[in-house]
Amino acid sequence: MSNAKKTQTPEELAAAEAAAKAEAEAKAKEAAAGKNVSVTFTKPWGRYSRGDIAGFPADRAKQLVEGVKVAVSGTKLPEAPKAE
Repeated sequence: MSNAKKTQTPEELAAAEAAAKAEAEAKAKEAAAGKNVSVTFTKPWGRYSRGDIAGFPADRAKQLVEGVKVAVSGTKLPEAPKAE
């Protein structure tokens, strides 16, 4: 038996590169799907204070913004109403 390595043709090399690129793109899309959503707290909640920015999974961020109403989406804190 021979232990010599088989050399790849240019077509095989191109196919291997295309497969590696497609796999990398698929992993990047999968990672992006699991990214956190940034919220800015408008009032104290747990260990967070007004103005703190944190990232949460999309369902938890939605709960904080729409359910508990202690945060807003994004990284900008809305201006407080002016006292008269």
